Amino acid sequence: MASRRRSTGSYRAEIKGKVERFNRYLKQELARLVFIEREENVMLLGSSGVGKTHIACALALRATYAGIKTPFLTAAEFMMQLATARQQNRSHEFFNRAVMRPRLPIIDEIGYLPFGREDADLFFNVVAKRYERASIILTSNLPSTQWSTAVADDQTPTAAMLAWLLHHAHIVQISGESYRRKDKRNAGKRDTESRESSRVVQDLGGRFTSAIPRLPEQADRSD
Repeated sequence: MASRRRSTGSYRAEIKGKVERFNRYLKQELARLVFIEREENVMLLGSSGVGKTHIACALALRATYAGIKTPFLTAAEFMMQLATARQQNRSHEFFNRAVMRPRLPIIDEIGYLPFGREDADLFFNVVAKRYERASIILTSNLPSTQWSTAVADDQTPTAAMLAWLLHHAHIVQISGESYRRKDKRNAGKRDTESRESSRVVQDLGGRFTSAIPRLPEQADRSD
């Protein structure tokens, strides 16, 4: 099983390229969606191609099946919408509709493109408004210690934002070679870990629910 350490309310999983460990962690800690009821965050960290977005989408699908509204945007798309709303004097409306109303928004690819000062301030407000009120899933190619380089290169607000995000969070650091790189090297032939990763997503999506404890709502429907 993946190791888990607790520190100031955070849950940390160290995944060292062992898909079976990741599979168990997902089933036991995330696929049940209890983190949403507890208003905890999920942060999926790792280099490009290791499966962060794949897992975020699987959790989104699982949540959607449970009737939970789960919008999905890249960080660039999200910041563009925030900036447009502010220019049109619709910031309050946008925050209510896109930031506070959804129970589980997912913001993907934080760190691929740096935030300017204005974008960083807007994102800071997003995190502040959801702190201890509702969950959020974030993915990033950067470890949290390097987020200041992507957020206006300013350590002070970034440290405050991370303190809020990490206070009640499941932090999944994924290590290993990019699946895209593996696929290219193997000329389209998936290795065992890649096939296992696909099965994880199928399980989470409900296609093979026997491998995952079903939610109460799903159990009722099947009777």
